[in-house]
Order: sequence, then C-alpha cells, then structure tokens
Amino acid sequence: MKAIQVKYLKPTEKGWSKWKAKAEGVKPVTLSTDENSARDCAEKLANLYGWLGNAELVEGNLPNGDFVFCILTKKGLIR
Repeated sequence: MKAIQVKYLKPTEKGWSKWKAKAEGVKPVTLSTDENSARDCAEKLANLYGWLGNAELVEGNLPNGDFVFCILTKKGLIR
C-alpha cells in the first residue's frame, strides 16, 4: 500500500510553519501552512509522482499527531 505521511513543521526564526509530505522511495514535498492544508501537501506529492489519476486520498491520523493518506482506487488501495 502506498502511504503518504504529512508532518507539521513549527515556524522558525526565518519563516512560516510548513507541512512536509513524504513517502517511501521518493523525495518529500514541503508547502507553507499559510495557504495550504495537510491534504494539499499530500495531493501535491501524489500528483508529482502520478499516483492519483482517478483515485482519491483517504485520510487518517497517527498517534504522534501526523496525518497519513492512502490512495484509494475503485479496485482498492494502491500498493
């Protein structure tokens, strides 16, 4: 199953707070939180690697507060 983990990054002295989306085997994507949500960041990563197509993201939360998104197609989860 392909899963995307999205973590909230606190603001630094140099800038805004951010969302960071990562998945196994690909480069992560980072977006500012001022105009984007955790879902936006996950969608950006999924679209960058062509994972979405006609699929949708199913959202959940991890015990540490991070978000997790899995890609759901009509046939089931992408592996």
